[in-house]
Amino acid sequence: MRTNSLLVAIHDETEMQRQLLHNKIEQLGFSVAFSSSKKEKLYENFKVGKRPEMLLVNADNYWKEALPMVEKINSLYRRTQIIVYICNENKIPADQFIKAGATKVIVSCNIQKLIESLDSICPIHRNDSNNISSAANPFSSLLKNKKNLIILQELAKSKNEYEISKIVDLAPTTVKTYKQRMKIVLQCKTILEVLALAKDYKVI
Repeated sequence: MRTNSLLVAIHDETEMQRQLLHNKIEQLGFSVAFSSSKKEKLYENFKVGKRPEMLLVNADNYWKEALPMVEKINSLYRRTQIIVYICNENKIPADQFIKAGATKVIVSCNIQKLIESLDSICPIHRNDSNNISSAANPFSSLLKNKKNLIILQELAKSKNEYEISKIVDLAPTTVKTYKQRMKIVLQCKTILEVLALAKDYKVI
């Protein structure tokens, strides 16, 4: 785990990429204050939540909306570093984000390159422990939310989404979202693969 954990926030309008990045950062030991796919939610989190030290903003497909957002966050919360990441270097005016207050703009970016760039700003120190709470364990980020564990346990008992929803006090559609997120984080195609992996790691 990180010995000097950085509090990070994420804004990415591509939902799946946001989830992947959120979980990858948590697995590496960063603390994620919040992640959002809508700018209104981002502003709300800044007002009511714990102030992040760093904000990651995806500007690849929504740069015209992201530019004034970066400017606004920079003017209101100057202590927060803003890192803008862009997949396609040719179509985005990266220099405009620097003028708007971005600390750094990473172009031709994928998640791995972004993580490496974050490491250069705030080096990552890993703990090689193999227990459930270790960052090396693929379930470490999921198990920070106790509902994930309960859902896994109930799935192992062959309960359906409706039955599980009653136990965890969530809508069946939300339980389905939890299941989908587990598959994304663990890189599994089916819930059966998720359950098999959970047994391997003695999570259930």
